[in-house]
Amino acid sequence: MHTVAITEAVNRYFAALDQKQFDVTTLSQIFAEDAKIVRPNGAVTTGPKAIGDSHRHSLSRFRATQHLTSGFLITLTNDTSAEFRANLVAMHLWAEGHGDPNVNPNDNYFLAGGVLTGHLLLQANEWRITEIANHVSWRRGTGFQQILQTEFNQNLETVAPIDARGAQSSTDVALAVLGGNAARLPTPSANRHATAQAQSNRSI
Repeated sequence: MHTVAITEAVNRYFAALDQKQFDVTTLSQIFAEDAKIVRPNGAVTTGPKAIGDSHRHSLSRFRATQHLTSGFLITLTNDTSAEFRANLVAMHLWAEGHGDPNVNPNDNYFLAGGVLTGHLLLQANEWRITEIANHVSWRRGTGFQQILQTEFNQNLETVAPIDARGAQSSTDVALAVLGGNAARLPTPSANRHATAQAQSNRSI
């Protein structure tokens, strides 16, 4: 019974994203008051209102998204606490004016897949997410033609200050924000791929 309710709680979160229900009332029914989401780039957002505001901003660049979860593994630590692991595949369709303007609009999207981990508490007979993290394993698709340097600069000190110090170019900056784990991509087309990765880091 608990495993079904826990799975449903996580799926309600992603349903809210896809339906663009970012209001604090909806998210307060999904998250605990001090809940945290951890983005793929390590950025942390705390509390239902801040979580909603963050998603409203980052997902405004997409005309539609679809988040598909599977393979839930749930561990009950006690009667009111649980941890979980699940798979996530997310489709993001860029809105007009975003992504890659040189491709057909129907091909202007990116996919990302990875693993979710998190923790929930049973509060007032309802399971609430207290923490959820997205660990991206792969990405495919299109992205912005140029790196949004302003956004990267805003994240350097809070996301990857050490990795970013040695950046030699805009591509290096993008990879620093991603965590420095990808190989340097010197070609224009590869730069677009790195840009897509950076944008997906902030979006999922």
